[in-house]
Amino acid sequence: MVEFQSRILGIVDYPVAEGAATRVFECELPSSVSMPYLSGQFAMISHPDVKLLGNPSALKWASYSISSSPLLKDRLEFCIGGGSPEGVSHRLMSLKEGDTISVRGAFGKFILDENAPEYVFLATGTGIAPLISMIRTLLGKGVRVPISLYFGFRFPSQYMYREELENLVHAHPNFRVFITASRPDGDWPHLSGHIQDSLKGYSSPSKDQAKVYICGKPAIAEELVKFCIDGIRFPLENVIIEKW
Repeated sequence: MVEFQSRILGIVDYPVAEGAATRVFECELPSSVSMPYLSGQFAMISHPDVKLLGNPSALKWASYSISSSPLLKDRLEFCIGGGSPEGVSHRLMSLKEGDTISVRGAFGKFILDENAPEYVFLATGTGIAPLISMIRTLLGKGVRVPISLYFGFRFPSQYMYREELENLVHAHPNFRVFITASRPDGDWPHLSGHIQDSLKGYSSPSKDQAKVYICGKPAIAEELVKFCIDGIRFPLENVIIEKW
């Protein structure tokens, strides 16, 4: 585990009509720092303005999945939603390019198995973070087995990584994306409802060997696990979950 200062190189905002926006942060991984990590793992982030409520002299650290792929050697990326006013996420939402944060890592056992015959990724909201890291790694290494992403959110403006995902679909015939908004507008060209609605059409001869990765808020993630096991009949041991 290492700890270092990281400069924010870029920010992409995804605002919503209701609730907090989501931000994607591209951060520097200094050449002097060795932080090996695996797709699916997370890092801890702190900011000097955010302290522990019970100990104002100590920094508060918060965990965030790394959305970049380990194949990218000089950058780290994080996909973060706004949190409570006293939290790290809330402070990060006010930062700008050039500001610095403290990073520790990497941690976690939600790790990509690179030897599966098929992959099914289910993400809601910022739960896309560890899963897009996995997808970037698989496609970046030229993996040709079937890979499907089911990505759900409330509003169309929350469609993170839209251009990248569309480009990956065109570049990789084995990669499919199913996008669902629960509160779409009149111009929404994709599916409406919830991930379960789009997943009902899933069919594959390698279903019993497919690795299923799920990430999202706890209640939603648990619903997806139940649907995958009871509804689609994925083997329990092949369904891997990461809850926010």
